[in-house]
Amino acid sequence: MIIKKQTRDLLLKQLVFILFISCAAVMSPPGGPKDETPPELIEVTPPNGTTHFKGGRVELLFSEYIDENTVDRAVSILPLLAEEPEIIYKGNRLHIYFPDSLSVDQTYIVSINRDLSDEHKVNLSQGIQVAFATGSEIDRGIISGSIYHSKDASLNLWKIQNENDHLKFYERVPDYVIDASSEGYYEFNFLSLGQYKIAAVDRALAG
Repeated sequence: MIIKKQTRDLLLKQLVFILFISCAAVMSPPGGPKDETPPELIEVTPPNGTTHFKGGRVELLFSEYIDENTVDRAVSILPLLAEEPEIIYKGNRLHIYFPDSLSVDQTYIVSINRDLSDEHKVNLSQGIQVAFATGSEIDRGIISGSIYHSKDASLNLWKIQNENDHLKFYERVPDYVIDASSEGYYEFNFLSLGQYKIAAVDRALAG
């Protein structure tokens, strides 16, 4: 009887141990901290500031995978092109295909606003601009400033073409559109010499 009792107790302990292991096996380790780091642009090909640009592919490499659903709203080419460029998303890379019918001596800007986010839904901390020139030099004009009492402002910029354009510029699509930063700061880069008109609007109405 003693041997049978010991055997029964041993089997019972083994059964309890097996049940404990089975229960422990289905538990998952706790998750890490929520990703709140904005994606960053880490490389551009051809490099930012390239001259004698003939069109074709531009590749932008980011620090994280990008949310494909945010690409169309976030990326634009300035000044606006008559022929829309093709934009292809590949993980943490964006491929932008410029047409070969670009204007002579023009600086073109790839503008990426704060709507672009990574796969964890974290948006850019501020807009990005990179430039390519079809001529021998990049335009270096800058218009900058701050918008107060608004965290979701965009800036529309028109280059004035002639005297009549001073009065009717708002009737046409702006030449440049960028977002202000979360602190309200904005900066248009790579502008040619000339006169400009600027207007701040809600981001939902930009462009």
